[in-house]
Amino acid sequence: MRRILVRPERCLGCEACELACVLVHSRSEVLVEAMRKGASGTAGVRVHPGIQRRSATVRGAIGSGRSPKAYPIRCHQCEDPKCVSACAAGALEKGDDGMVRVIEGQCTGCGICVMVCQYGAILIDRERQVAVKCDLCMGQVVPACVRACRTDALVLMEEEEGAGR
Repeated sequence: MRRILVRPERCLGCEACELACVLVHSRSEVLVEAMRKGASGTAGVRVHPGIQRRSATVRGAIGSGRSPKAYPIRCHQCEDPKCVSACAAGALEKGDDGMVRVIEGQCTGCGICVMVCQYGAILIDRERQVAVKCDLCMGQVVPACVRACRTDALVLMEEEEGAGR
């Protein structure tokens, strides 16, 4: 099974992964056009900024017990996904390959999956009113976010079935 491993100590918060995801999943081949269409809300991977942004200082984080680091948020393809069991519409499924997928035609956009995902990895696309999550860029050898990450904070892992999480 394919998974994306996050190495937070390498994340700079540059958001290249998020932008690559938006571009791949938009209907545009131009990033500016994809962003104008509001595609940023459809990214399957997003960067939580932590306490600071690139231009901010770490002051205030020191001694607070909180990490100032950014962190890429993505689907963990859980062994027992709560989002799948919580979906009354049956719009989320876990495939034989271990991947959790959204069946857009069945999704009502109710947001229950968003509420139960402990990783914050699911969003509702406001325009289409469907759940959006990482699909590991199906059909591509390496997901766009992993290709875009220049610090290797995101790494594609091939995991044998049953080799726990």
